[in-house]
Amino acid sequence: MAQGGESTNVGERSYEKIESKDLTRLGTLASKDRERFFSRNPDLSRLYRDRVLGVAVALCQGAALHFVDGQNGIKDFDVWTFSSITHRTSFLHADQS
Repeated sequence: MAQGGESTNVGERSYEKIESKDLTRLGTLASKDRERFFSRNPDLSRLYRDRVLGVAVALCQGAALHFVDGQNGIKDFDVWTFSSITHRTSFLHADQS
């Protein structure tokens, strides 16, 4: 344990540089994951498949900070996909799949 009770689990993070090719690969993985989600949820697919706003996927939280500062380290990649609103269902997030 570090001073102040902080954990020093350095092995939990990667400090490798995130490059453009990594972001391209992440976008491809996110697209495949989204398609699997729609395949498992046909009702939601009808509502949201054609409402995805663009094909861009946002790099979020700690991985985004690491992309900018190169020092934060990466525990995981939080990837978000955005879609336009539909009034036929309540807001959906990935944990509901």
